[in-house]
Amino acid sequence: MKWSFLWFSLSLVAFHWATFGACAQHPPDEAQICDSALHLPLTVYETHINFLTISHRVSNPSSHLERHEKERSALLSRLRSGKNDVRSKKRPRYFMLKALYGLQRYEETNQGELKRLQSLYESISKVQRKFIESKLNYTTKFDKCKSLFSSNNQLVRSIVENAFRYYEISNDELDSFASSVEKTEKPDRISISQALKHVVRDWSQDGYHEWIESYRCIIETLKIFFPDHAPTGTARLAKSPLKILLPGSGLNRLAHEISKIGRNSFEVTANEFSPYMNIVYRYLTTITTPSSLYLYPYLDNWSHQPSLSEQQRGVHFPDTLPSMSDVLLVEGDFTHVFSGSEWAASQDVLITHFFLDTARNVLSYVNTIRRVLKPGGVWINFGPLLWSYNTQLKLSLEEIVTISEAVGFDFLETNDSFGPKTLGHLPVRSIHAPYGFNQRALTENAYKAQFWVAQKKTWS
Repeated sequence: MKWSFLWFSLSLVAFHWATFGACAQHPPDEAQICDSALHLPLTVYETHINFLTISHRVSNPSSHLERHEKERSALLSRLRSGKNDVRSKKRPRYFMLKALYGLQRYEETNQGELKRLQSLYESISKVQRKFIESKLNYTTKFDKCKSLFSSNNQLVRSIVENAFRYYEISNDELDSFASSVEKTEKPDRISISQALKHVVRDWSQDGYHEWIESYRCIIETLKIFFPDHAPTGTARLAKSPLKILLPGSGLNRLAHEISKIGRNSFEVTANEFSPYMNIVYRYLTTITTPSSLYLYPYLDNWSHQPSLSEQQRGVHFPDTLPSMSDVLLVEGDFTHVFSGSEWAASQDVLITHFFLDTARNVLSYVNTIRRVLKPGGVWINFGPLLWSYNTQLKLSLEEIVTISEAVGFDFLETNDSFGPKTLGHLPVRSIHAPYGFNQRALTENAYKAQFWVAQKKTWS
């Protein structure tokens, strides 16, 4: 092993704790702990666990700055490598420019969709249209949505301008790229809509109901398995930061909540492939005042609306401020960017949160997880198994456990408070997990998310 540790068993009295919930309801007081934010009773339970005491020296603040500077330099280098071949769909620069192209055409694309919907409405008979207008003044819906899309576009323009600065891309280069692709490629309206909706999910109180339970499971697990790093007065026992990696991190709310409760005893690295998500996140880290911005996220949701005002409702964000210095974001494909020797056996914890089923080949994900974890490192998973159409391996839960054990993981028992076991013979639990919906809408999308904790064997 590349670091020294001490294994021993003990009986631990563990309490529900919720710094992250407090931050959502009482921003931006990071030190506040509020169990009521979880809407759960204080629970006391006894469980037998193994935990690690790590014996490296604690890093200083300058090392965090160095990490960010080094990673941004590497990112810009990767982007520059495709500058003379921006049409190559294998180059990171192509994906970045395509995302910026879509964002730049946000208003135009959505106004076009509004025109399509309005033309469908105008295709009904004149008699029916006259009746609808007399009762509902239906045409004004299109006018109002058009105005609100323009309002959203002001935000999107700020996001694009920030991306120009951060990624060192010029407006002229984007215009040239747009001219070369606009006849064959349409802006990805869905990806842009999803990125903006994730602002609501991750960084507004509207999304609190979606992430609170999954964050509780993950953060309590970190506290149980690494008590020396928990914010309970014993964090001073930690001699080095706990290195935590979150692939598929989206807009990184979970990464920031973990970093926040670690009180400088966690070194958190996030990873996201989608340039749409990354561009929006880079903008979020520049915001200096909580709840200072407004977004109309539901304009393109014409189904399951309880009222017109709900469809046109605005949402304040961010409910708390994400500080870029707290979390290092490594952009790119998980299996590629973490293939270098510097990442091998480097992480104490790896968290897959709504990520595992994004794999085309889940075995490649599992092998990469095993590779980057230190011997004895912990893998925490929370999410569904919603395989996409082009997935090469569509495995059942039982099959995932089998291959994970075969490559060198032991699945550990977790407490009943996290939910019932999915299959009685496996230490994996099912937890109701809403995802991607407006709580006030007339529909709900939810999964039986699978939660497990696995440990990399010391010999693997």
